[in-house]
Amino acid sequence: VISVEDEVDAQGDEAWQAGDELCLLPHDDQGRFLGQLCLAQPRNGRRPDADALDALRALFPFAQSAAQLMQARERSFELGQAEARRVLRYVESLTGVVETDELLDRVAELCARIAGYRRSLLSVRMDDGSRLGTWNIPPEEEARFRTNSAATPAARKAAKLEQVRDFCFPNTLIAFIPHDAEVIRSTAFLESTAREGDAWHPEDRLFILVRSGSGHDIGLLCLDEPLDGQVPSEEALGPLRVAERFLHLGSALIEARMLEAHLVRARRIESLGNLAAGVAHDFNNLVGVMMGYASLLTARLEDQPDLLAMAEAIEGAARRAGDLTDRLRAITR
Repeated sequence: VISVEDEVDAQGDEAWQAGDELCLLPHDDQGRFLGQLCLAQPRNGRRPDADALDALRALFPFAQSAAQLMQARERSFELGQAEARRVLRYVESLTGVVETDELLDRVAELCARIAGYRRSLLSVRMDDGSRLGTWNIPPEEEARFRTNSAATPAARKAAKLEQVRDFCFPNTLIAFIPHDAEVIRSTAFLESTAREGDAWHPEDRLFILVRSGSGHDIGLLCLDEPLDGQVPSEEALGPLRVAERFLHLGSALIEARMLEAHLVRARRIESLGNLAAGVAHDFNNLVGVMMGYASLLTARLEDQPDLLAMAEAIEGAARRAGDLTDRLRAITR
């Protein structure tokens, strides 16, 4: 229980009161609660409202992933304590990554290292299109992936996600698609040959779905070439489950970047609106002067047709400029 002792500046029913609590309740894949995160004393001194939900939604995946990673550490998921500590170091290393592309590359690399695969490719759907993160992918293959991703219709990508879901192991986001399965396949992979003694076929594919905090699938992580050369089974998903939860944390960071980009765009649009309002106001003053003098000239030049036509042209141009001012004002509303 967290109590609030400091006084806050906000007043009325919206003000945060002593004794108020805000709790997030993370849960695992089976819906079992793992604990709670209590927050107190908001900086603005107000109780959360609808405008604050976006920030809280961005925070919830962090809380859930942290709880799941703590649970994974306790169970170890068939990993030793040294391996668990290594995974936690990976988690800490993500917090210092600034650029989105670098974050995607880093998540793709660390997921592959955790799961025990030689290379990986992470594709995430963002507002500005699909973004890729890669690790140990040859440059020519990566270029083909980027070209294919840009040219693939959204409907085809959605159909592939649906097919991947059908191959997921029970209660996981991990899907193994054998080489002989009838599914949509990328043509960007370079041809390779099987290694002697491996059960893994070069055309086998292992995917982990990237799921947002709101429960929507926003991308795929593809893992290729397992270090042990074996295909995954439901009975031995330990490292892959850890990679799955690590990917969940990475997706929360990616979502936070997307939310930050939304806020930046909103501020830019607001700034443009303020600029348009200022320009419209000043421009309208100038148009008013033009209209006034054009009207005076029109009244005084009735007996001079040539000059009257010029005055009427000035008056017509000023009227059109007034219409432009109205359109500028509409932008600010």
